[in-house]
Amino acid sequence: MEKGRNMYLKIKTDYQSVLTWLLIGILIIDTRAFYLVPLSGGDVQKSRMVLISLAVILLFFFSFKNSFVKELVTYRFVKIYLLLTVIVITFLSVYSMMKYNENVLDMVYVAVPYLAMFLVPLFLFLFEKNNIEKIIGWLTIAGIISTLLAFSIAVCRECLGISILPGSPFFGFRDGRVRISITQLGMDSLLFLFYSIVIEKKRTLLNIFTFLIMIYAVLFYQSTRIIDIALVGAMFSILFLYRGSNNEKIIIKCIIIILLIIFLFNYTVIINSFSVDGDKAGSTLARLGAIDYFYELFSENPILGIGFIRPKNDELLAIWSGPLNIYFFGDLGLIGGVFQCGLLGIPLFILPLIRLLYVSLRLLKDNWEIGIFSLSISIYYILLQPTICCINNSNCIVFSLVWAILEYYYKMVRCDGTHRQCNK
Repeated sequence: MEKGRNMYLKIKTDYQSVLTWLLIGILIIDTRAFYLVPLSGGDVQKSRMVLISLAVILLFFFSFKNSFVKELVTYRFVKIYLLLTVIVITFLSVYSMMKYNENVLDMVYVAVPYLAMFLVPLFLFLFEKNNIEKIIGWLTIAGIISTLLAFSIAVCRECLGISILPGSPFFGFRDGRVRISITQLGMDSLLFLFYSIVIEKKRTLLNIFTFLIMIYAVLFYQSTRIIDIALVGAMFSILFLYRGSNNEKIIIKCIIIILLIIFLFNYTVIINSFSVDGDKAGSTLARLGAIDYFYELFSENPILGIGFIRPKNDELLAIWSGPLNIYFFGDLGLIGGVFQCGLLGIPLFILPLIRLLYVSLRLLKDNWEIGIFSLSISIYYILLQPTICCINNSNCIVFSLVWAILEYYYKMVRCDGTHRQCNK
């Protein structure tokens, strides 16, 4: 009888392990299971919906645990933001169900990016209970592996014409090369690897070689202009704020000058790529058409916007992607989010970015190394906004993780390990 009671207590109190494995599962799904299984976009979205919904339920359950509340009581901004998210999602869901004759399950499916923000306190709880540096290290390795796998798939597809993994992220061709999609965790890992090489001086041959392969994969095989710009901007911030010996500063300045010269020589090419007459005019014209189309729908109800639409039939698909089936909210970045959620939803997109920038600038004053890391990540996500919103299906989970990391560092640095005035 005593043995049974002890087992019951162990299962009852071991919710931290359950939470850990749940979050690991969410991140694995977000990397498309490292391309080891064939997962369509719909499969990934359904998996996200199930796992994130379970996480939200667990968050509600954990809210009654004294240890959970004690660890998270200082993160006031996050709590206020999540309360605002509940209010906005509720209004939009009721409005959308009435307007498009959808059900609650449809609303949950579409609201996944916003529900993913409820992962922030769960990540924070894990950081409070574990070594955050070790967690970041493992996540960085996972991001590097997913990127190198995607690169290997691209090379084999281009050189040998074969797909080496069932979940091959193949999306056609651009500029004469195979085009792939690299996960957001991979993008953040690339930036963190660059930070480790420059700031933490972990300049091993393995790190440098891995970085060069990853940056080559991003620039030449993913070939997404706004991501390239955001990465370069974030890396420039790391180089610009670098502190070291005079010789190291001279080397860094030379690198910056060389990069600026390369950028200036390619400036017209970059601008031309966004032109309606350039070689990539198709995507530009599609985005301009999407802005006109969605703005017309948005203007019918600017407060609540177009609302949540799950394109489960031809009628809803025609609204969701336009008459030509080439218009998508996700291609319009921050503006697309506003079109979908209306003026009521603007705080959901703006507040996290403002918070990241605020936390980064404060950290930069109190802890130079952590501040540079935080600022580079913040710059990266801010520069993405013209065409890639921080809260969309491809970004939301990793963005919630990044936000939690910065919040935890902010508390750790500002509060010196205590709970005094942590989130001013």
